[in-house]
Amino acid sequence: MYSVREEDGLALSSRNIYLRESDREEALKLSASLKRATHLVMQGVRASYEIQKVMLEILQPLDVGYVAIVNRRFESIDEVVIGDTIVLVAARVGTTRLIDNVWM
Repeated sequence: MYSVREEDGLALSSRNIYLRESDREEALKLSASLKRATHLVMQGVRASYEIQKVMLEILQPLDVGYVAIVNRRFESIDEVVIGDTIVLVAARVGTTRLIDNVWM
């Protein structure tokens, strides 16, 4: 699976029309946090709590709904398993709730 993205990396969504120009830069923190999670996994970090901690730092000061690391059955997991892990993020940017994910 893959996600469709705009040129700047923002996940393609009908909700993006509600973002003010000033909000758009903040919205890019969602995709930036997922990219960082991917890089951490590629570097050998597998502990979910470590990945979540880094993602939450990147997402500041957004109103984060969740950062979840789950298996394909959407069960919370303690460690990333390549081929069976989804990293999910939801945050409010301005008045718009955005969601994004990456499969590992």
